[in-house]
Amino acid sequence: MNSSMDHQDASDGACGFTTHLDILREMPIFTGLSLDVLKVLAYLSSNETCRDGDRLCVQGEMFDSCRYITMGRVEILRAPENGTAAVVGTAGGGWTFGGLALLTHVKSLYTIRAKGDVECLVLSREKFQKAAERFPQVLPRVLHAVVEHMFSWEAKVLSALERNAATPEEVHGLTLF
Repeated sequence: MNSSMDHQDASDGACGFTTHLDILREMPIFTGLSLDVLKVLAYLSSNETCRDGDRLCVQGEMFDSCRYITMGRVEILRAPENGTAAVVGTAGGGWTFGGLALLTHVKSLYTIRAKGDVECLVLSREKFQKAAERFPQVLPRVLHAVVEHMFSWEAKVLSALERNAATPEEVHGLTLF
């Protein structure tokens, strides 16, 4: 990540905590988690501000957090081996990526770059895993959400391919969940 990113703890005030809680309640990866667990995750989350051109994650580098775009737009880039990165999609407010990074150490298959100013809610793997240790029901529920997402995503891709209507946004991004 670029050094122009600013971090702000969720503990800066009730407004940050309440906003984080509302966002986490809507994120598919956290479907089925109790309110107590979501409150802990909201407290552990932080805010991040990125400037135009900042990279939120870089293809080939370890990715260690889940992000929810609260404001702004990002470009999703993919570079073939020994090739030049190309934009394969864009996303804006309400888009989540990096959920799989909460579960294990993974390298990003994409670069996510801010297109203008971007604000995100961020939950790190380290903080998520500490919460999962405290609440053993978290990992099975999150894994269930991930598996559901994978099957739903593949069904959508297969349908688009069968119609000969697949767009880059439809065939890229499973690992961004």
